[in-house]
Amino acid sequence: MKENHILFLILIFFFIFNTLTIVKNPDCPFHVDYIQYTNSIQQFHEKGIIDDNVNGKHIYVYLMGILTPSRDINLYNNIVFITGLFQIFLIYLFYRYTKSIMKTLLMTTTLTFLTFIGHAETVILSSIFLLLYFLNRNKPYSEFFITLASFIRLDSAIFYLFARKKTAIIPILITLLQFLNRTFFVKSDFGINTVPFNAIIVFILSYGVYLILFTYLGKIKNKLDFITLLSIVLFLIIFLKTPSQKIFFFPVILSFMFFDFDFKKIKKWLLWIFILINVIAGLVIQMNRVDQCTANSFSDFAKENDLNTYYGIFQPYLDYRGITTQEPYKYEITQNCQNESNYFIAEDWRYSQLWYNPYKFCLGEYG
Repeated sequence: MKENHILFLILIFFFIFNTLTIVKNPDCPFHVDYIQYTNSIQQFHEKGIIDDNVNGKHIYVYLMGILTPSRDINLYNNIVFITGLFQIFLIYLFYRYTKSIMKTLLMTTTLTFLTFIGHAETVILSSIFLLLYFLNRNKPYSEFFITLASFIRLDSAIFYLFARKKTAIIPILITLLQFLNRTFFVKSDFGINTVPFNAIIVFILSYGVYLILFTYLGKIKNKLDFITLLSIVLFLIIFLKTPSQKIFFFPVILSFMFFDFDFKKIKKWLLWIFILINVIAGLVIQMNRVDQCTANSFSDFAKENDLNTYYGIFQPYLDYRGITTQEPYKYEITQNCQNESNYFIAEDWRYSQLWYNPYKFCLGEYG
């Protein structure tokens, strides 16, 4: 089978699976950030302005505001669908850079890539601009692609470390002004990570089982690029308070770009077993997540129980469904369940990233 045909099948797979995710579980934002983006895009439709609550993701809100229909009540579904198209375009750009269908197949079947199917994740769009930078790296002012990526996600600015031309000065200054002009930078996730081992685990699991292939088949293409990438990963592990899957998304992609693989050293059937393990793991995680809509779990429980309940960081799920809690609070949502008969199952977006990790939630005494 020709490489173009295999690439087409990969793109079709992601399109179908993303669409089925929307159909199976419509209007179901997994992460509370996705609710924030949806609300900001809705406000852009209604008032033509972008609020200050987007944490630096102004271009993302602007682009999605333009690309999504302004009168569609299923706005989040449209955001997810368009994000899925961006993910497909990202695959195409990666293939353009590597010119290797096997590398493309491996990258797209990492756990971090598979588990972002069906999510309105900003890192997918920022990664497109970062990949465009690497595709045009030798051209003057190509660093402006990193500038655009940093307008979507501020942490994308760290990839200026790969810029080694004088023309990078102007884009870097623009991003620096963006940092200095925004108070959210001070309130960002930057800080010392007190549990770096957890971040290392997230980074390793992002590959699934493919780190074994890097060890036995991989060969570094450019030592300076590799050292730069390794420095970025270490910085993200140490100096972000809560490094998450999305932070390591593009570094994982870059690692496949910066390594050559000698596939002759491994039997084809064994290589396909590695791929199959990753694909099965990724699909099982996503199918479980689709069957258990976290936003619905919280809102359904709130409707059936006392509204004088404090939901804390999970309150955006209720706000999104139009449910208002009431003060004074008598209860709070907790995972320390004493009553085994009145609980619900949902994921905690802070801890559920690369794997499906449901918890029991129930009511506890407030305070």
